[in-house]
Amino acid sequence: MFIDDDVDLALAIGADGIHVGQDDRDIWTVIAETPAEMIVGLSVRNVAEMQAAQAVVGLDYLGVGPIFATTTKADAAEPLGLAGLTTVLAHNEHHLPTVGIGGISLATLPALARTGLDGVAVVSLLSQAPDATTVVQEMTSLWGMTE
Repeated sequence: MFIDDDVDLALAIGADGIHVGQDDRDIWTVIAETPAEMIVGLSVRNVAEMQAAQAVVGLDYLGVGPIFATTTKADAAEPLGLAGLTTVLAHNEHHLPTVGIGGISLATLPALARTGLDGVAVVSLLSQAPDATTVVQEMTSLWGMTE
């Protein structure tokens, strides 16, 4: 289980990971406060944030986005689009694992898989699905993970 933004809650419940955004707690403080086995992720929205993240020792992955327009988060930044995503990913010099987020649909998964992202995080795609199991199976197939 990963907790978004609430470091105290993540620590209290012994979550597997914590994910923080640029406007949440300072990432250096988050890393210092979390046990070594807890996975730590940081959101990056642009090239400057990607470059700054390269200097952060202790990060396990980066959430990149929003890639497309999203209604899930009211304060989301401007969408990167595929071209912007590719530009941001090109600055991941330490090859930290990357997870794309923001407005992701089944239709966009094949193109996203070709960008070099390691994965995607989705909310609406699953929460609004009549059958989440079927959607996950479709996602897996579209991402190219089928046998």
